[in-house]
Amino acid sequence: MIQNFVRAKNDVHSHEKGLSTKNVHSVLTRIYRKRLLDYMTHLRLVSLKGKREQMKKLSMIKHCLTRSMRAAFERWRRQANIATTVIDVNEAGPVVEEVLDHQLDVHNLKKLMTSEGFTPFEIEDVAEKAKGKSLELLAKAVGRWKHYTDEDDKYLIPKMFDRWRHYVAMRKIIKHWLTFIGNKQHHVRADLQQAFNKWKFMSADEQNELQKKSLEQLKRRGVMAAKRLENLAANTMQDEDMVNHLSDQNDELFNNYKKS
Repeated sequence: MIQNFVRAKNDVHSHEKGLSTKNVHSVLTRIYRKRLLDYMTHLRLVSLKGKREQMKKLSMIKHCLTRSMRAAFERWRRQANIATTVIDVNEAGPVVEEVLDHQLDVHNLKKLMTSEGFTPFEIEDVAEKAKGKSLELLAKAVGRWKHYTDEDDKYLIPKMFDRWRHYVAMRKIIKHWLTFIGNKQHHVRADLQQAFNKWKFMSADEQNELQKKSLEQLKRRGVMAAKRLENLAANTMQDEDMVNHLSDQNDELFNNYKKS
């Protein structure tokens, strides 16, 4: 009986040792699997983070390339629209008729200036000045359109400068005429002012009068002036002959007087 008890007790101890061994093995297995799962999760996250950054870089590069392509296509579309508009304006549409009318007017004006005696250099100079003035006015109008926005304060900036320029010009005009009226109230100043203006603007007034006349009128005036010069030369010669004849008579009379 004692042997059976000892044997049973040994069996119980061995069974408990087996159970403890199994429990330790299961605990160690769980700890190992947990640590392994943590390491694998960390490696997976690191790899996914690298892939995520790579995908972000790739998507950014694709976005930039796509944006560049969109911008290039937009520029091409805008230039194509501008070229189409230029063709429509220069070859078709109501603007072409107006352009042709202006070209005919310019051609007729050049012919008129040629008939009036202007040189080709002067004609081209006048044409370039008119062209520059037109381009300046167009640039001014385009600048006004660019300044126009929904906000009133930005649109008022060019208008403010225009009103300021008109105000300065009007102030100068008023100052000039007030000075003119003040000088007219004094006799000496009025006479000096009239004489000075006549001397100052004499050549300009004559030039303006000559510019108003046509080429035929200037030619007739030149011919009449030449005839008057010829008449004056002939009268001068006659006067000289008369003076010489009178001097001869005077000498002869003086000699006769001496002889007598």
